[in-house]
Amino acid sequence: GLEGVAWATVIAELVATIAGLLLFWRETRIQGPLDWRRVFNRPALKRLFIVNGDIMIRSFCLLFAFAFFTAQGAKFGELTLAANAVLMNFVMIAGYLLDGFAMAAEQLVGRSIGARYRPAFDKAVRLTLMWGFILAGLASLIFLYTGPWIIDLLTVNNDVRELAREFLWWAAISSIVGVLAFQMDGVFIGATWSTEMRNMMLLSVLAFLIIWAVATPNMGNHGLWERDRTGGPGEERVRVSDQSPSKNPPPRVIAIDGPAGCGKSTVVRLLVERLEAHGATALSFSTGLVYRALTWCALERELDPSDRGSVRAMVEEVSLQIIEADGGLRVEVAGVDPGAALHSTRVTESIHWIADDPEVRAAVLPLQRNLPYGPVILAEGRDLGTVVYPEAPVKIFLTASLSERARRRHAEFRDRLGEEISLEEVEKQLRTRDDKDSSRAVAPLRPAVGARVIDTSDHGPDQVIEWVWEEIPTSWIPGRVPE
Repeated sequence: GLEGVAWATVIAELVATIAGLLLFWRETRIQGPLDWRRVFNRPALKRLFIVNGDIMIRSFCLLFAFAFFTAQGAKFGELTLAANAVLMNFVMIAGYLLDGFAMAAEQLVGRSIGARYRPAFDKAVRLTLMWGFILAGLASLIFLYTGPWIIDLLTVNNDVRELAREFLWWAAISSIVGVLAFQMDGVFIGATWSTEMRNMMLLSVLAFLIIWAVATPNMGNHGLWERDRTGGPGEERVRVSDQSPSKNPPPRVIAIDGPAGCGKSTVVRLLVERLEAHGATALSFSTGLVYRALTWCALERELDPSDRGSVRAMVEEVSLQIIEADGGLRVEVAGVDPGAALHSTRVTESIHWIADDPEVRAAVLPLQRNLPYGPVILAEGRDLGTVVYPEAPVKIFLTASLSERARRRHAEFRDRLGEEISLEEVEKQLRTRDDKDSSRAVAPLRPAVGARVIDTSDHGPDQVIEWVWEEIPTSWIPGRVPE
């Protein structure tokens, strides 16, 4: 695993060091002892450290640009981060190709500078530039033609494959736009023009940051790759009404995650009652209602929930509202409250098509986060602690055995919804949903870092409430005495 990779890296570096020392020992035996006065010549050492310092600054700028690119891509979600990581392999391959021209330019320019022969310098620059563009153009064509096949080799996730193909041409042309960068790097190093190289690198990073600041807010991840995009991640394509705008979740959120039937709804309802009994204002909110509302809307419009194109077009224009009512937050579709229909069998059977779509999840995220300030929000879902409210002060992950969850959900279908469905069928639905939730590429079902995990299989609601109550900050509950 990862530890093996680390050991392999250390061993490789150690072997290289030993080989270098052996070569040094052999050369000193052949050529005689070193002239230590020349080794420690102060003017030469000063020049050496200046050149190496400039190269180090160049390298740090390059590392910063790559790290910044990765960090910004991560803000668009796990799927975008994974797609960018796949495409960076194309950039790295192009880099290895162009690095050969950089080395050639470095050698040829160094010789011409040492010989003080300008025609040789001009020829070296001209030839490395010409052949660099020729081979880089061929590499770009190969990437564009074979890119989808290479992407399929690098990942087995269909969502990552689809998104990576959308950005493929940017990665493909990286070899062309990188020719001058690599070639000039070789020229500057070969001529030991390290100060000019350092200054140009600093200007390049500044230009990169300016373009990022201008392009990314309107173009999403395409702003990082430098291409226009409409409706990028983070834009409120699902419109929010009657809510104060907010980019971050309110500070008093209790995020309760877990699979279906683990008792989330019951725990949330009882916690709201208990908090209000202690004088606190509390509201419940099931973030999954957003996906159920969109699924219900698609079915009402007789759309196929598995048709991502149709669903995404619907999401672009549909109007959803978060309404405060009866101690909680409900979701309305174009002013209509679907009510119990959101929990119907047909919605439950189809919701995974919409909830698993990374574009839909990115679109509804601002809506899920746009909650009222002030009250304690008891939110239930499957990715709250990991994605929707990662900064929530209280994170709970409830779980229970499949058989117990099936028994609870079967009773809910019978008593609350009046639907006749066998216990075996309910268990089958839950198992299928569990597999999909835990294995999807974007926001899979899992406990968040720092979350308290509670198994409710053999415990009633009262005991679970007590455990959750221990996690709630004292300052959220009026009159509560700190323990």
